[in-house]
Amino acid sequence: MALRLQAAVARTVITPPLSIAHAGWGAQTHQRAEGVDLDLLATVLVVADGESEAALVDVEFCTVGRELSDRIRNAVSDLTGIPVVHVRLSYTHTHSGPMLGSSWMSEGEELIPAYAASLPGRIAGAAWEARRQLRPARAPTNCRPRSGSPGVPGCGPRRRGSTLAARKWWLNCTACGSDRSRWWALPGSHSARSGPA
Repeated sequence: MALRLQAAVARTVITPPLSIAHAGWGAQTHQRAEGVDLDLLATVLVVADGESEAALVDVEFCTVGRELSDRIRNAVSDLTGIPVVHVRLSYTHTHSGPMLGSSWMSEGEELIPAYAASLPGRIAGAAWEARRQLRPARAPTNCRPRSGSPGVPGCGPRRRGSTLAARKWWLNCTACGSDRSRWWALPGSHSARSGPA
């Protein structure tokens, strides 16, 4: 039997409440988050080939500790049935996000436990939505590396978009330098949303 790649993407808003501890850089003059420029997102790409499935979870945080990472990965596994060893969590390392643990801050830390506790379920919901939306997909295989390149295409989110729907995953050939960039978002894909729009 030939394996058939399927994929889908879903997102959820993970913007923390105002006044949460916000210590993204040393030169700041505040300790609590004072506003929202862009919502922070959790984006989940689920891929399947008919024999196995995987969920790639990307969150817009500076760091995620092992305990919270394990809680998120287990929640995704429990809700979707995807084995926890097939759930990968990574973070964008944005310095504009909240603190998720104790720090040098003296203000806003009281909001962290409840916010962090809300994340596994919200992110698992996005994974469930992506898995529910699986559809046939293709991955480029005819890329030839240019001299000095590692030969690995790169994936990443488009952070600045006019709407939540405009922030799509894109696949850009960094190996050969071609202009064959492709939007990874699939026609008709939906965003799982929780929290403020």
